[in-house]
Amino acid sequence: MYADNGTYTVTVTVTDDDGGSGFDTLTVTVNNVAPVATATGSIINENGTATVSGTIADPGTPDTFTVVIDWGEGVPQSYAYSAGSITYSETHQYLDDNPTGTGSDVYAISVTVTDDDNGVGTASTSVTVNNVALWLTPAQTRR
Repeated sequence: MYADNGTYTVTVTVTDDDGGSGFDTLTVTVNNVAPVATATGSIINENGTATVSGTIADPGTPDTFTVVIDWGEGVPQSYAYSAGSITYSETHQYLDDNPTGTGSDVYAISVTVTDDDNGVGTASTSVTVNNVALWLTPAQTRR
């Protein structure tokens, strides 16, 4: 059994019952297995911080990972995880529910996990951002 992907040379030796023997070599290529990712989103109020977390399953020798999260607004963000990581958790602030004027809005979140051998796993979830009523003080209403 091979713990990591790569190319390995195998030598096979055969000995018969008279003590005679022979051998041969062959090359075995073990392919990388892509990681499998899960994702769980959250529900927050606008101007709050959402958490997206999940698991990473990747057999073989522990790989390092790059986790890229597309938060559904703006540019995706990239995070590095050390060898052997089996979970991830990241946060993002949503200033406003968008479009404005709705009770809440759902942001589609995509997660891409890439191991150090370029194997890729993906997952998706969502974050719900609830609108918060604006309260004016008496001084603000007199303007």
